[in-house]
Amino acid sequence: MSHNIEDIIPPSKRQSFSNRSRDVAEKTSEFLSEKRKEASREKLPKRKSAYTPAIIALVVIIVSIGTLLFFSGAKVEIVPNTNTAPLSTTLTATASSTGVLPFSLITIDKRATQYIPVLNTKTVTSVAQGTLTIYNTRHISQHLIIKTRFKTLKGIVFLLKKPVTIPAGHGIIPGSITVSVYASAPGNEYNIQPSFFTVPGLANTSLANKIYAKSKHTMKGGASGVVPIISSKKETQTRTALKNALAKSLFKSIALKVPTGYTFLPTAATTTYTRLPNVLATSTKTVGIQESAKITAVLFPSLTLAKNVASKIFPTYTGVAPVFIRNPQKLTFAPVGTFPNANTQSFRFSLSGNVTIVWLVDKTRIAAAIAGKSHKEAQTILSAFPSVRKAYLVLRPFWLNTFPKDPSKIKIMVSQPQ
Repeated sequence: MSHNIEDIIPPSKRQSFSNRSRDVAEKTSEFLSEKRKEASREKLPKRKSAYTPAIIALVVIIVSIGTLLFFSGAKVEIVPNTNTAPLSTTLTATASSTGVLPFSLITIDKRATQYIPVLNTKTVTSVAQGTLTIYNTRHISQHLIIKTRFKTLKGIVFLLKKPVTIPAGHGIIPGSITVSVYASAPGNEYNIQPSFFTVPGLANTSLANKIYAKSKHTMKGGASGVVPIISSKKETQTRTALKNALAKSLFKSIALKVPTGYTFLPTAATTTYTRLPNVLATSTKTVGIQESAKITAVLFPSLTLAKNVASKIFPTYTGVAPVFIRNPQKLTFAPVGTFPNANTQSFRFSLSGNVTIVWLVDKTRIAAAIAGKSHKEAQTILSAFPSVRKAYLVLRPFWLNTFPKDPSKIKIMVSQPQ
């Protein structure tokens, strides 16, 4: 037997089912209608605005003007005046800071040790020996007998080998004589560095402060007990290596200690070396070879030195314009006579080599001079500055022809001299 839908759906639900079917049909029809409208709109050509080209042009103009304004400004590049000439002259430096050419001294001490192997040992007993310079501040000579004692501030005593007579002093300059002395007992503790000595025999007398002595060199040869034997050739080579290492280290240290505004000429320095006593390592298998070195360097105020040099080689230089020396390390310094020390008030020295003098550019003064001036006026003003060899002026945007009235808005750059 066949059935239809009405036979399957209960009567109570047939009407509800029929209503839902109509709703689905209506919504489907609405959806299809909306899609047809959208398809129709897509087929229509898009309309272009008549104002689009004008808007694009306006944007380009605004961006261009903004770019010009962003990169606007006033700039001047200065090529400083320079002059190179051979130098061979003699100058005088003074310790006074108000002198024509003041100088300062800087001193550095260093010590170095290197260990070498011990070949053997031996038992020795020997006294240290050396020389002293005895001074006499009296206006009459003074006689000292053999074995006169001289004592350091640490109590180490040396004896006079022969009787001597110390010359009388003259004015503030004491009489002096250099003599040989030996230690009062054996031992390496008498191998002392340069020291100050008094005369114990004159203590508590009127002569106590008028007769004294100084040693300029290390006392040597003192030993007592078992001492190591080392290769003399190896010791000599080691001391040479230590001196070379100390020299390099001292020059580096001096360069680091030069104050700003001062010039150090590498040849304006002297180094003294002192042979220190060997030290036995605790293992007794090696001996420490010791050397000490002291470097004293002369420093000059950079601008003052440059002015003195420029005055010597350029007759037209008046000394008013500030200058500096390019690569002063290439100049050769040599004292006329002895090298200056802490007591030197003035000394003469020679200076030679090819020297390049560079005029110092005052950026602030230049900016103030051209502020508010036209491009042409600024060129004329800058040509009158002795420190300016060439000047390149830049004004942006391109239609500007006058520098800002505010000097701080003018950028001054100085190129490195060739």
